[in-house]
Amino acid sequence: MKDKEFINKFSTDCGKDVSFFFSPHKLVIIYTSLKIILKMKKHLGLEAMLEYLSRYALVIEKQNPQLKEVVDCAVSRVNVSKIYQEAMKTDDI
Repeated sequence: MKDKEFINKFSTDCGKDVSFFFSPHKLVIIYTSLKIILKMKKHLGLEAMLEYLSRYALVIEKQNPQLKEVVDCAVSRVNVSKIYQEAMKTDDI
């Protein structure tokens, strides 16, 4: 998807169409990224992992300000307390 198409798709509804993010191959990418971050936490510690996340986010934001704008809009609609509570009460683990 080209930059303009991406912005048009998500700037109109601020990321309400989550199907774009959760296609099967994108879930593999998301899950792989999470596993790498968890491995970093295990081997280097929580502080190093958090520093990496912050630095990597800054690099992405600098390289693609439009992506930052769209993602910031979508993230502003996320209730982090609610998703944390939902994750902690899941018995399927």
